[in-house]
Amino acid sequence: MNDSSPTPPDDPEAFLRHGLRDTTPEFERRWTALKRQLRTAPAPRSAPLRRWWWALLVPTGLAAAWLLFFPLAPGTRPADPAADLAAFTDLLTLDAELRAALPLTDREAVDDLLAIPADSPDQS
Repeated sequence: MNDSSPTPPDDPEAFLRHGLRDTTPEFERRWTALKRQLRTAPAPRSAPLRRWWWALLVPTGLAAAWLLFFPLAPGTRPADPAADLAAFTDLLTLDAELRAALPLTDREAVDDLLAIPADSPDQS
């Protein structure tokens, strides 16, 4: 080929311009009709909407099925708040009563008491 040519020899457009086509007129006619059909076909618009419905319905359905087949156990429900408040008040009262006796204990006695195992038999 000539080096001064503006298109390289491996350019497919160069072969089409020079009439070196390997297609038949029937193929060209069908190809042109297909291109026209693809250009005029409307784009599908409902596909993204369907995807959103599935993205919302599937997790909701799974959660409803889970609650239907595995209901909450009775022990997992919150207890009576008034009973919790009474127990907490008793705990604070006990803490205030024992705080007054804290300075009477020396550190060695506390360490000795903490070193006694909890499951040892009474040796009094």
